[in-house]
Amino acid sequence: MLVGAHDWIGNLVQNGLIDPIQMTEDQLAGYVDVARKAVTYNGQVYGVPYAVENLALFRNTELAPEAPGSFDELVETGKKLKAAGKVEEIVGYPVSQQDGQSGDTYHLYLLYTSAGAHLFGTTPGGDPDPSDLGVGDRKSVEAFERIAKLGEKGEGALKRSFTSDNSAAAFNEGRTAFMVAGPWRLARRRGDHDRQAPPGGPRPRGGPAHPAGARR
Repeated sequence: MLVGAHDWIGNLVQNGLIDPIQMTEDQLAGYVDVARKAVTYNGQVYGVPYAVENLALFRNTELAPEAPGSFDELVETGKKLKAAGKVEEIVGYPVSQQDGQSGDTYHLYLLYTSAGAHLFGTTPGGDPDPSDLGVGDRKSVEAFERIAKLGEKGEGALKRSFTSDNSAAAFNEGRTAFMVAGPWRLARRRGDHDRQAPPGGPRPRGGPAHPAGARR
């Protein structure tokens, strides 16, 4: 038995290390659609999902009593709080990996897809289609331009120095009113439940985002 993330499946299948498993339609119906698709490769099921993780917005309700209705509204609220000296950062949003050298695609994918961009299309069977690469098309360029405007030379909301750990530290210490993170940050926040709004997320500008949720 092997336990791992769903994105291992392709390499494992190609190297002949795993075989399809047999699950009835009734059994598969007990899982959400995104989990079923995550463990399906070339029309066959290769794993039994046991968890689905996703990103959400955490909000300090003392600093920001009202939930923002969009990411633009979040940025405006964060800028006002910063100008008033109540926070140091507009939002705790991971932009870089922990090494500080490479970008954090997992977190930025929210903003990327909200502009209508995509990385890969999908085949009729629901698998990623490598022949349909979205990077470089008009929508992806617009998405990156939007992200750039939110960056250090624009709104100042997104900073390359922000990683998953230090953005969480900024939120936990009250240096920002907002944080984008996953359920792995819930344990720390449960102790401050009186100041924390239930995780949710404002609608990013342009349209719905499609988080790169992890499935296991």
